[in-house]
Amino acid sequence: MPSFCIYPNVQKEWAVEMVMDLSQHLMKHGYRYTRTNPDYCIVIGGDGTLYHFLDELQGKVILIGSETTYMAQLSKDNWRERIIDLMEIGKIVKLPVLEVKSDSHTIGYAMNDIAFHTNDHRVVHVNCTFDKQRMEFKGDGIIIATPFGSSAYSFSAGGKKLPLTSKSIAITPICPYLRSVSSRTTSGEHIDVSISYNASLILDGKLALVSCKDKDYSIIRSKRTVEFLQWKKQRSSKKLSMR
Repeated sequence: MPSFCIYPNVQKEWAVEMVMDLSQHLMKHGYRYTRTNPDYCIVIGGDGTLYHFLDELQGKVILIGSETTYMAQLSKDNWRERIIDLMEIGKIVKLPVLEVKSDSHTIGYAMNDIAFHTNDHRVVHVNCTFDKQRMEFKGDGIIIATPFGSSAYSFSAGGKKLPLTSKSIAITPICPYLRSVSSRTTSGEHIDVSISYNASLILDGKLALVSCKDKDYSIIRSKRTVEFLQWKKQRSSKKLSMR
């Protein structure tokens, strides 16, 4: 019997109210609830809720969001008609998780993006190396985004939107002085970043370090991935659309 667990955004009333209804619906269809090694992990809330529960995600991940949730496979209005189909015919896309290190010490992880951003309204000097290339500029900072996160902050800053199945990582400067550099992508495993002047380190929208001044940071692909369920293209009709 396949198993599932549910992680709702407790700050959203509709998400909390859905838990019991969703649980009963799935158990009616032959699934059992567990918090230990579930086959499916269902997150209820926005994209930020998914990042919040990164450490708890196990099995195949499904996100149920509202009309404003960009990456959700299901919405709070259509989940009842579609969730069993998604669980039965959905394909797995393995999303990379990025790890940030400094002095061989792991600072944190991100499945969406990593940003180094000025914290005193002054430009910072960014030095980024990858694939034997160097991106050096002055500006507001830099964003390093996974394919999952490439359609968010990175894209707004001029980065390329990557398919979820892409093996690349987007590296996007934030307001580089006189547009001296532009966004690039890398399929490499290692990105080095150093920042001169005051800047903060932000992981999936959460402040990790207040000051990154004059330190070296390494961003690597973690051994861990997130198994995100997606609709198979051949079944992506209006009824079974992502949105």
